[in-house]
Amino acid sequence: MPPTNTDRCRAIFHVREPILPISGSLTFRVNKLLEKMASFDISLILPSNQNRELIDRKYQGAKLTRSRVPVPRTGMLGKYVASLLFAFETSSMLAKAIESTRSCVLYGYGASAAVALGVSRVRVPCVLDLFETELPYVMSEKSGLLKGPGKIIEKYVFSVANRPECKIAVISDAIRQYILTSYDVRSDIQVIYDTTDPKLFSPIDYDAKIADPIVAFTGDIYYRDGVDILVKAMAIVNDDMPNVKLFLAGDGPYMPRILKLAENVGVLRNLIAPGWLPFRRLVGLLPHMIIGVAPARPMLMNRLVIPRKVYEYMSAGAVTIASDLKAIHEIIKNKVSGLLVTPQDVQGFAEAILHLLNDRGLYTRLQLEGRKKIEKLSVDREVGRLLAIIEDVT
Repeated sequence: MPPTNTDRCRAIFHVREPILPISGSLTFRVNKLLEKMASFDISLILPSNQNRELIDRKYQGAKLTRSRVPVPRTGMLGKYVASLLFAFETSSMLAKAIESTRSCVLYGYGASAAVALGVSRVRVPCVLDLFETELPYVMSEKSGLLKGPGKIIEKYVFSVANRPECKIAVISDAIRQYILTSYDVRSDIQVIYDTTDPKLFSPIDYDAKIADPIVAFTGDIYYRDGVDILVKAMAIVNDDMPNVKLFLAGDGPYMPRILKLAENVGVLRNLIAPGWLPFRRLVGLLPHMIIGVAPARPMLMNRLVIPRKVYEYMSAGAVTIASDLKAIHEIIKNKVSGLLVTPQDVQGFAEAILHLLNDRGLYTRLQLEGRKKIEKLSVDREVGRLLAIIEDVT
């Protein structure tokens, strides 16, 4: 017999980002989880830039509490400060929500949920889903302006993580191993991949794309993302194949330098740079891209995370070329489901792009295997595993 409204377990979602509208696979995880938790009495603690009417239409009956703090899209210092302000302000909201019910579980998105829970000084069964890249940033930041906020976040994350009623989810086994070897963490840590929904994408085969080949990069454009390496590699590619275009969908503080570099090396004429695009647009555009590139530099955080763009490229049938870093091996097997290149090797990235463009057989094999890999790691599967963790602590 299904639970009634009076005896349902309350699930409190403490989420640092707006969860609607769905602007990217960033929100798939939370929205899929909410859909699967229809039997729970849901309370949402969200930032100020969450539209209340959208929540009412999508999740009827969910209780929404909004912080006064919006979360900036770019700038790590701004994100750190906003994350802390959001955490401290919502700690009292969290305590009130917890104390108003006898039976509840907390789902906390990102490190800010750990800070809010620690500041509130209340105890509740919880699952901290540290799938945002915020935690790897914190762990890798040893100096500079980010060190102070990072240390505060780190302190609360690992104090809350060691509570017996708490379980941790991270986005790669590389992060799990790093936490276990670098910190005194005794809690259960599960790997729940930050994947996407491959059913949204309709891959296109090699023959339909090779006449007008486009190489893609999507997402943030910071120094750490290595977009300059890709631009230099494209200059070499264009010497051999002048019709190959570069598609940059995203933005960031490094973008002006990228545009200047593209002009200097002669790539600007083949550059398509629309800036940030809604995810629904990317879903339609990515299948037309022949190759997706993730040329991240070998910084600690890049060694620990699997870029979300990789899941999207592989789902869309854009064969992926990525920097050969530790975490990426969990998703891409070199020359089986994609190509891995030594980080910062401009010539290596250029040769990998040209190899795929000139070898239909290899391209087709990698495209099919890449798609199969993501189908096995679909968001439905991973969120189902996350729900099992939540049910285990209730």
